[in-house]
Amino acid sequence: MAEYDASSIVVLKGLEAVRRRPGMYVGDTEDGSGLLNMLWTALETGLASQDGNAATATYIQVRIDGDWISVSDDGCGLPVNYHRQIGKSALEVILTTLFAGGCWDASNDGLHGVGLAVVNGLSSELNVEVRRAGRRYCQSYRCGEPTGPVRDAGPTREHGTTVSFVPDATIFGDTTWDRELIADHLRELAWLNPQLTLMCDHAAFRSPQGLSDGVRYLAREQRGLLPRPLHWVGGDAAAGVDVALQLLNAGSGQLASFVNKQRTLSGTHVDGVFDGLLEGLSRLEPRRLQTVYPAAFRECLSERLVGIVHVELPDARFGDSFRWELTSPEAGDVVKNVIADALSRDRELSRRLLSWLPR
Repeated sequence: MAEYDASSIVVLKGLEAVRRRPGMYVGDTEDGSGLLNMLWTALETGLASQDGNAATATYIQVRIDGDWISVSDDGCGLPVNYHRQIGKSALEVILTTLFAGGCWDASNDGLHGVGLAVVNGLSSELNVEVRRAGRRYCQSYRCGEPTGPVRDAGPTREHGTTVSFVPDATIFGDTTWDRELIADHLRELAWLNPQLTLMCDHAAFRSPQGLSDGVRYLAREQRGLLPRPLHWVGGDAAAGVDVALQLLNAGSGQLASFVNKQRTLSGTHVDGVFDGLLEGLSRLEPRRLQTVYPAAFRECLSERLVGIVHVELPDARFGDSFRWELTSPEAGDVVKNVIADALSRDRELSRRLLSWLPR
């Protein structure tokens, strides 16, 4: 039997673990989903500029040029000053250290992904440019390793960050970008960030009415019961809630869900939508809703409800590593309360919804 001792323990340094096991960080490297997850993570850099006091960005632009893809924004710019704990520029820390970002500070609910270090580790080449405090800073990488220090490239009147990279063809089976899927993702991000314009190629997406614009898009070819989508915003210290709904006279339902500006497939926030509608309508007509509908209420609504629910949680919990299913119970409770309370305040709307339900 081979001896198992301390010499058997392998310690990987830097981003070597990312390059050896990319599937643990971005998913499938053969079907295109992992490639897109790299881009989604890069997009989070611009979205993080919207958090807290740093809400300065007005646009995020994706450019595809041959093997290169870039994400640029006009936000506050990534930090470049010296990081005392690591002993490097903060910019290099972000690009070379897993899970480095502002989201680990309890006062900041910024980046929620694995961070730019994974994008860097899975790229054959990566260039970053930061425009901040009147100066332009640049750094380049190959396979996750810096080719030199962060350099001051001179003065500028602009602000923001541009990350450009080439996915490593030795890691990904196909490095062709799916422009249609990228456009779909940017369209969704526009719903969640009404102050932003998101661009790719010649397409630009802006949704000044937020989730209401998103519901109109999802229900664009179907007959809606209401003249405009219902749109409620609320929450408490546990979670922030943004939800928009439209009911269909005919068509097929669809409920899109997001947590911290990222798409999910299911979870407690989705359950909260149906629970909130049931509880709110039950307050007006308890006998009918509590005796006839509980078992079939969700099935009935799922067929004729188009909506979007977005919750923001400082410590979201998921049932899987890729964050498709939200398990945080407080999210469901807050969504339910926001919807139920809104229906309780609008009895005319509640009566109209009750008349829409099949007898």
